[in-house]
Amino acid sequence: MSGERRKIYKAVARGLKRDEKRRVWKLRVEQERPLIERWTPLLIFALLVAGFLFGFVFRGAKAVKIEGRRLGYVKNEEDYAMAVELLTSDVREDLGRERSLPEGITLEKSYVPFFAIEEPASFKAVLMDACGESFTYRYVYYIGEKELGAVTAKERKAVGKMIEDHRKSLVGNYSWAENVEVIGDVWNSFRLAEEKDYVTPADIARKLGESDGWFTVRYQYHQTDVETYPYGIDYTYTRELLESETEVVSAGKNGVVSTLRCFTGENGKVTRVDIESRDVISEPVNAVIRKGNRRDTGYYFYAPVDSGKISSEFGYRILRGKRNWHSGVDFKVPEGTNVYATAAGVVTKVGVFGNGDYGEAVVIDHGDGFVTYYAHNSELLVKVGDRVKKGTLIALSGNTGNSTGPHCHFEVRLNEEKVDPFLYMERPDPEE
Repeated sequence: MSGERRKIYKAVARGLKRDEKRRVWKLRVEQERPLIERWTPLLIFALLVAGFLFGFVFRGAKAVKIEGRRLGYVKNEEDYAMAVELLTSDVREDLGRERSLPEGITLEKSYVPFFAIEEPASFKAVLMDACGESFTYRYVYYIGEKELGAVTAKERKAVGKMIEDHRKSLVGNYSWAENVEVIGDVWNSFRLAEEKDYVTPADIARKLGESDGWFTVRYQYHQTDVETYPYGIDYTYTRELLESETEVVSAGKNGVVSTLRCFTGENGKVTRVDIESRDVISEPVNAVIRKGNRRDTGYYFYAPVDSGKISSEFGYRILRGKRNWHSGVDFKVPEGTNVYATAAGVVTKVGVFGNGDYGEAVVIDHGDGFVTYYAHNSELLVKVGDRVKKGTLIALSGNTGNSTGPHCHFEVRLNEEKVDPFLYMERPDPEE
């Protein structure tokens, strides 16, 4: 080892010895210092931390007591008054009555951790317990406007599921229908409730099962019905029948229609019916009925025309300046007027016969020796052999044959003897 390196090593060794001596000296001095001096900085730090924590955690508050028993803490008198007002208004609104607090409640100044101080909204529950009443805050369930009952917070989930299951079961009861809708809002309110309103999930299940009035079930369904609808009646009027008589010419037939209806119902009762379509299967056929318009005179014969004006009576008369015998009655009517059979019988003659004085004529044999003549017609509507009724249309009046103007000559013969028609028929009213 060189001399220079040896010198360096010796200098390092001397320095290490000096450092060790200094360390030992400092340790001796430290051990000889008073204990208070050694812990003073730590104590100061601890006091600072404690003061900070006290100022951060603890707050000035009001301890609410009743007869020495502490109920809780509020921030100040204002918060206490607000809690009292909240409780009073809840009792008024939820229970419908007034609530006054018990005597002996005091407020004392106190310092407490901030988390021990309650807000007015939560402290009202503390005040309610102090009142000793049989009500508490619960979730009150409603369906629409009807109250179902009050349950605890733990029972809310079970009750909500139970109501929903009941709603679904109602829908299932109407599986045969369409557009089934369960109407009834389910809601709950956290409010004061009395013991009589407290229910359990089992109570709610029983209430829902005992009454169908909680919900309204609205639904629809369609139905096709094959129905008949009545035929009409077409009336015709005839002098063959009296006014009190009718005769069915052809029977009517009802129509048939297929009708699709949409029924709307609520809780099992139909509230509305709409016709969506109608398909006619067959049209109705109207009945044809003849109604009489002939008045019953009580006589054997009826008037041959609808006119009461008589231009010539039965018996002698002056015609063209000469007196002659008239074998019938002349009714003054315009040409083309309807001429009717005056009684039932059989047509024995039609057309022009004899010397042609009667012109176009119809003769009807009524039996019992009675025969009637209808003369001077313009058109004949029956033929020999036809059976006619009283009032059957047989001809249209005219001016044929030995005639001085349009009229209907009506003649009655009994056992081939010409007789006065008014012996067997009513004399018409000349005003008609």
